[in-house]
Amino acid sequence: MRKKKTLKSVKPVVYVNKNINKLTDDFVGFDTQVESLNNAINNGASMIGVVGDYGSGKSSLGNMIATQKRIFRKTIKVSMWDSLIVPKDPKEDKLSILNKSFLYQTAKDSGNKNLTSYVSKRINKNTGILSITIRSASFWLFLFFASLFLFTGIFLSASNFDFDIWGYTIDKNFYIISYFIAAFLLILGLRKSGLVFSSWKSENAKELDTSDVYDIYEEIIKSISGKCRKRLIIIEDLDRIGDRILFNDFVKEIYRFNTLSQKHGIIYLLAIKPENQLTTQTPKDKISYSKLFDYIVELRPLHLDDYGSIVLDLLKLKRVQIKELTGVEIGNELPPAFS
Repeated sequence: MRKKKTLKSVKPVVYVNKNINKLTDDFVGFDTQVESLNNAINNGASMIGVVGDYGSGKSSLGNMIATQKRIFRKTIKVSMWDSLIVPKDPKEDKLSILNKSFLYQTAKDSGNKNLTSYVSKRINKNTGILSITIRSASFWLFLFFASLFLFTGIFLSASNFDFDIWGYTIDKNFYIISYFIAAFLLILGLRKSGLVFSSWKSENAKELDTSDVYDIYEEIIKSISGKCRKRLIIIEDLDRIGDRILFNDFVKEIYRFNTLSQKHGIIYLLAIKPENQLTTQTPKDKISYSKLFDYIVELRPLHLDDYGSIVLDLLKLKRVQIKELTGVEIGNELPPAFS
C-alpha cells in the first residue's frame, strides 16, 4: 500500500526576492536590454540612466551588464544609501556628503588600498600638514632610488679616489650629479604618487571645495583606468532621492566627472526613479533626463509585462515539486489556478 504524502513530507517551494546576477538566471527578459546597452556603449554612450520604480530590476540589469567581461574590467559599485541617512554633521552640505561618499566608495571598490587611504585622508576635514598618506606604493620605489643617489653623493663628496666607467672618469665632483638625480627622482615620485598631510591642528577646519573634489577624482581615474577594457561604475540607490534640486546637482557632478574621464573608458550607469516622481520645483530647476544622459533605459514594473509567462517559466523550474505538492502538471500554459 502506497503511503500518501502529506504537506510536511514535501519540500516547500520557495522563491527568494533577490537580484539577478547573470544572464542564465534571467526569466524576466532583460537580455534585450543588455544587448541594447552594449550597443549603446559600443557607439560611445558613457552616461547611462536606468529608470524604473523600486523593484523593477534596475540592480539586476546592472549586475548582468557587469558580467560582460570582454567589455569591462572589474565593475565598481557605489551605493548612495548611506549618504541619504541623517548625517553626523547636520550643518554639512548634502551635496558635499554625496560627493564624499561617491569618491570614497569608488576608491574602495577599486581594490587599491593605497588609493582608498589617500582618498579617505583627502575628504577628511582634518587634512593638514603632518601625517603623510600616499596614493600609490610606487612612491617608495622612487624614494629608494632617490636615497641611493643621495648616499652615493654623500660618499663621493667625502672620498678622494676616482675610477673609470666605460671610458668616463668618476671622481668626487660627481656628487653634484648624484644630488641632482636624487632630487629629480624624489620630485617625480611625489608627482606620480601624491601626498596628503594630516594634523590635529587643522581638525574640522578644512572644507572640501569644488577644486578638491575634481583633484581627488582625477587621482582616482589615473588609478582605475585601463588601456584595453572599459571600467563600469554603477551608482545605486539614487532612486531614494526625492529632492529634485539635490538630485540634479549630484547627477550634474557625475556628468562633469564623466566629461573628465571619457577618454579613460569610464562608463557610468545610474539607477534612478522616473522623472515625474521627483518633487516639483520651479521650471528653472527642472533639468530633463535627456540632457543628463547619453542613453536611457526605462524599466516598467513586472505587472505591466506578460506576467503570466514569467510565472510559468518560474513554475517550470519546480514542476516536479509542484506536482507532488498540488497534483497539478505544469505544461506549456499557465494553469488557471495560478492566473
